[in-house]
Amino acid sequence: MPCKNITRYTYETTAFQGYRLAICKNKRLFTRYFSDSQYGGADAALQEAMRVRDNIFKLFEQGNLTVSQIFAKYTVRSRRQSAADRREKMVHGKRALSHVRQKAKVRS
Repeated sequence: MPCKNITRYTYETTAFQGYRLAICKNKRLFTRYFSDSQYGGADAALQEAMRVRDNIFKLFEQGNLTVSQIFAKYTVRSRRQSAADRREKMVHGKRALSHVRQKAKVRS
């Protein structure tokens, strides 16, 4: 498959140079960037973008997963998002434990 859904970005005024994969399905948009520096050059970044795109389309054809599940599988979370998720889980985990302890004290 040629470079359908893949766009090359090269700007002199920005630090990013690479490819953008964009797929729209059932009014949901999936976008992922493949930086030349991250993948070791323009050719490697393009190959990775094409590999991810082809895998996503294969999953669409299989029909086992929803569009949201497929896009979530290939979404890269930033460090900031991941840290926020860990903090949220930790806070909810502590709340759940303190709630259980309070119930145990009331019952005894």
